[in-house]
Amino acid sequence: MSNELNALSLQSEDSLQLFEKRTIVELTDNELSEVHGGTTPACVAASVVVAGAWTVIQIAKAGYEFGQWLQ
Repeated sequence: MSNELNALSLQSEDSLQLFEKRTIVELTDNELSEVHGGTTPACVAASVVVAGAWTVIQIAKAGYEFGQWLQ
């Protein structure tokens, strides 16, 4: 058990050292717009479809619950 704790302690120290050695990169708006990747039109369309479907489901659920309440 002691060996396992020592191994975890060493891993934690290694992780901390790796984290401390990293730097933060600050990009301007122009640099950000030049980055390749990010959100594609397909992702945006999928998000809109999911949000719309979720809204319809919530409205239908509220209508059903209201109908149950009326009975």
